[in-house]
Formats: sequence, C-alpha cells, structure tokens
Amino acid sequence: MNELDRFTDAIRQLHQQKSTAYGNAWKRRGEQISIMANLARKADRLETIASGSPASQDETTLDTTIDLLVYSLKYLTYLADQDTAVAVSLGLTAIPGHGLSDGTTGFEQLLARTSLSAVVDEPAFEAAPAATLVIQRFAELQACFGPVGADAAATVRSAHVSRLLEACIALAGALRHQDPLSYQRFLSAWAD
Repeated sequence: MNELDRFTDAIRQLHQQKSTAYGNAWKRRGEQISIMANLARKADRLETIASGSPASQDETTLDTTIDLLVYSLKYLTYLADQDTAVAVSLGLTAIPGHGLSDGTTGFEQLLARTSLSAVVDEPAFEAAPAATLVIQRFAELQACFGPVGADAAATVRSAHVSRLLEACIALAGALRHQDPLSYQRFLSAWAD
C-alpha cells in the first residue's frame, strides 16, 4: 500500500472507530449547535496554536487538523442530506433507508472522491500560513450564520466547507513535512 493509500485508510479507520463510539452525536442538535460547534472547537485550537501556544500532549496539531478534516467531510454529507444539489455536486449516491450523514457509508463515498494527494506531495505552504488559511476558511463559513449570511443556502455552505476541507488537507501536508514524527505516529495508530 502506498503512502497516500495508508493515509486515506488511516482517516477511514479513525472515522469508523469514532462513528462506532459516538454515533450521530456530532449532528444530533443540528447544524449550528452541534456541527459548527465541533468545527469551531478544532479551528479555535488551531488558532491558539498558531498564536504561539503549544499543542497539548494529548492532541498534536496534526491530530487537530485531521479531526477538522474529518468533521468537514462529515459536514458535507450532512449538507448533501439537506439538498440534493449538494449531493449531486459531490458525486454522492443516496443510501436507501439512511441519510448520507448517518453511519460511515456516505463519509466513505466522499472520502474516496476527495483528493488527499496534497498531504503526501511537496507542501504548497509552510505550516503557519496553512494554519492561517484554515482559520480564514472557517471564518468565511461561520459568516454564513451571521446577520449577513443568515440565508446562505446549503450549496453556498457546501462551497465554504469544501474550501475549508482543501485548507485542512494543505495544512496536513505541511505538518507531515514539518513534524514527520507526529505524522508517522498517526499512520501507525490508524492505518492497517
């Protein structure tokens, strides 16, 4: 198995284990209370680290980035459940009797369609500017819920989440280059 396949498999394994442990808790209280709160917690942690605070011993910067990447993929499946135009644009196929955001099937469909090659390629950014881009992309998404963006359609929110996802992938690649030990630990912990 090549490195990109190992990384993708590690993401899939991580998601499967967390999905088994937590079920649909990530979306139980809806988009603004549950989903955005999960993303905000991870984006805030990256912002704190970017401002000079050390990463915690329990969670590396890469771990936080990967969690945000996973939540972004999950959020896209949720938006695909809300609007078939989002599902079509993402190339997702409905699951009879289940929402795309339920369980792991929709997530795995989307993961298979998502290019993660920027993680294993030569990084386009250093980690600090990549983290700044993630924080900026989250702020743009968050604006969909303020007074100006209160009417943002699922397709608009999906475009913002897709840009956040791309920024997370770029940051994961920068961190792989900057902190190869954390990257190898992640692969060892999750990839078969």
